[in-house]
Amino acid sequence: MMTNKWAPVAIFALCVPIFYLIHLFSMSLFSAPWRVDSMWPTYLFLAVLYEVVFVFLVWLETKYPHQLGFGFLGGGVVKMMVVVIYLLPGLLSDAPDIKPRVVHTMIPYFLFLTIETMLVFRRIRKVV
Repeated sequence: MMTNKWAPVAIFALCVPIFYLIHLFSMSLFSAPWRVDSMWPTYLFLAVLYEVVFVFLVWLETKYPHQLGFGFLGGGVVKMMVVVIYLLPGLLSDAPDIKPRVVHTMIPYFLFLTIETMLVFRRIRKVV
């Protein structure tokens, strides 16, 4: 096991504001219909969601270290369902900005998923 079990949580917490600022800057590169006014609620929602999964994985690693991969997969399924529920009100109401909102929600979702996968994969390799 890793010596510092909270390292992935801290690394992820440091990456979130950096990704947000890069995304905010890159928003000026999109044409007007694809811009989204406020992205901080989406980033806050996704950051809290991923941190909850990280804390669950840290707990799972202390109790059942060989089940870490299954916990990661289960957490991924739960995150997908929660993100769909997060986007569902806009999808059902036919909001005019729903396509850009979905695109700009999926950008941080997949960035965070990539970071989480790299961090968890390193931990799984240490356990096995």
